[in-house]
Amino acid sequence: MGARRWCDLRRAWEVTSHCHAAHPCRHSGLLSALGLALADVVHEAQEPCSLLYAPETFVQLDQRLSRLEEQCVDALQAQGFQAGARPRTAFSLHVPCQHPG
Repeated sequence: MGARRWCDLRRAWEVTSHCHAAHPCRHSGLLSALGLALADVVHEAQEPCSLLYAPETFVQLDQRLSRLEEQCVDALQAQGFQAGARPRTAFSLHVPCQHPG
């Protein structure tokens, strides 16, 4: 937690200056930079779809999801990530469905 955030929390919690119960980490800036360096990179792609979720549309849905995955891979490669990193790439598919009624 950085020093600015620490000051915000002290104000929010109404911590007085004589309270020494908690102190910010003196290496918070370094830890924050390390966290950013180790963080996962996320790219999101979405498109509207009005197909019914039925066996006769499964092929079309699979094709659309594959196309979205490729868009994400292309976007990550445009940011400088190597194509060889593909085995380390994980995809999470979220398909919100509406129910009649």
